[in-house]
Amino acid sequence: MIHDRKNAPLAHSRVDALVVDALGGQMPELFAKQALDPGPAGVEVGIVDLDHHLVLPDLVEELERDRILDGSEPEVAEQQLDRLGIPRLPHVGDLQAAVLTLEALRGAVFGTLLLGIAMTDARKYIIPDEFTWGGLVIGLLFSLAGGLEGLGAAALGAAVGFGILWLVGTVGTWVFKEDAMGGGDIKMMAMVGAFLGWQGVLLTIFLGAFAGTLIFVPLMLMGQKKLVPFGIFLAIGAAICYEAGPALIDWYGRYLAGA
Repeated sequence: MIHDRKNAPLAHSRVDALVVDALGGQMPELFAKQALDPGPAGVEVGIVDLDHHLVLPDLVEELERDRILDGSEPEVAEQQLDRLGIPRLPHVGDLQAAVLTLEALRGAVFGTLLLGIAMTDARKYIIPDEFTWGGLVIGLLFSLAGGLEGLGAAALGAAVGFGILWLVGTVGTWVFKEDAMGGGDIKMMAMVGAFLGWQGVLLTIFLGAFAGTLIFVPLMLMGQKKLVPFGIFLAIGAAICYEAGPALIDWYGRYLAGA
């Protein structure tokens, strides 16, 4: 926000202050007033001709912070910032810790959802909406940490997950004349897509189908037709994808490039 301060104190900076012409939205211009005793800063930034110009105080504050941090030891710099009332920027370590903490929470929630889905599908052959629709909402909320871009990627992943399983189920039902895909599995993949994105959806389906094949084929060869819920294998595939998905996708991309 730009403030009109006719009596504002002069601030020191090593560079010119950015001044915005207030008449007609003209292009910004640079203005600096040499100090009578410039001292180590070299330049004194002032506000003049306030009928025509307004200073951007946030920029002056940022430049002053940079000057202090560049020319002082960390502890001394922080004391100077506190004395001048200039807020400190977060340390890189603090930002990394916050990101890691959020990702750890996201992983724990996602793992809990997958475990709940696998257990209920194994026991009752059903995947509750609390895990699917509820997990979808949670996944979208976590994606907001990445801004609109993160939310868009999560929404696209959810749409791809839902759409692929719905299409497979619809075609399978038409071909085999019986339900080929449970509704819970379809909604589950929408939730998985919100957490893993569209690439994670594809990898999860592949890994789930592969794991299911390892179980179904031996059972068929032994003459058993026991129904094994697909949600269990999708949960296994999603867990593997969460932990090793980027590495697997990168390896496959390099494999295709070298083929």
